[in-house]
Amino acid sequence: MRFKILACVIFIFILSPFDLGAQENMDAFHQTLMTQAQKALAARDDAKAEGLLMKILEAYPEDQKTLRLASEVLSRHGKRGEAAAIDSRILRLAPEDAEALIHLAQNRWQLKQGYEAPAALVRVLSQNNLTEEQKALARRTLAEIY
Repeated sequence: MRFKILACVIFIFILSPFDLGAQENMDAFHQTLMTQAQKALAARDDAKAEGLLMKILEAYPEDQKTLRLASEVLSRHGKRGEAAAIDSRILRLAPEDAEALIHLAQNRWQLKQGYEAPAALVRVLSQNNLTEEQKALARRTLAEIY
């Protein structure tokens, strides 16, 4: 029993600060790479941005902001299949994410897998929390399909 208490005390007072330091370093790592990726995007260096975003996703596979940026960059490069896979990852994390549903529908349509696109877009348009921009984008995408 004393050993268990001693082990807990050692963990709390000795090892916990190292865990916190590691977390701070990971956050700094994430922020540094995200800043570099955003600068690359601003400079229209999509290849560099894609590489940086993929590095971030290796460490933070559920970071929705990074997932969304990666999907957009991949789509612009014609990597629609990879972009659609990332959109699907976003939707597993947030099933009603309107932008991810619209983007997935656009990518599927470009991949000639558009049979799923209209249903996804109708699902988006049935949501009550859409911005006017999201509604317009969903309607434009539906119009392109038909």
